[in-house]
Amino acid sequence: MNIIIDSRETVILAILVLFLGKHLARKIKFLSKYNIPEPVSGGIIASLLFASIYFIFNVTVNFDLSERDALLVVFFTCIGLSSQFSTLLQGGKPLVILLVCSGLMLPDTSLREINYPPR
Repeated sequence: MNIIIDSRETVILAILVLFLGKHLARKIKFLSKYNIPEPVSGGIIASLLFASIYFIFNVTVNFDLSERDALLVVFFTCIGLSSQFSTLLQGGKPLVILLVCSGLMLPDTSLREINYPPR
C-alpha cells in the first residue's frame, strides 16, 4: 500500500515535527546540553515512526516535495539577508579558498549547461 501526502500536508507535518522537536528539547536535558537542533530530534522521531509504519504494516508514505525548492530559496535568502558584510570579511583564509573554488566552478558549470564538450 502507498500513501501520498500532498505538499500542504507535508508542510503542516514538518511544522508539527518541528514543534515535537522543541518539546523534546525542553523535556530532555541531554538534547539541550549537547545542542542537538530541534528539527533533528523531531525528525529522528518522525523517521522512526514512518520506518515502523513501513516495516509493521508494509505501508509506504510518500511526500510531495514540490514546494521544497521554493522554501529552500526563501530560507537561504533570509540567511543571506540577515548576515553582515563585516562578519563575512572576518572569514580570512577559508573565505579566500571558498571564493577561489567558487570562481573555478563557475566556468565548469557554465560549460556543462551549454553541453560543451559534447558527451
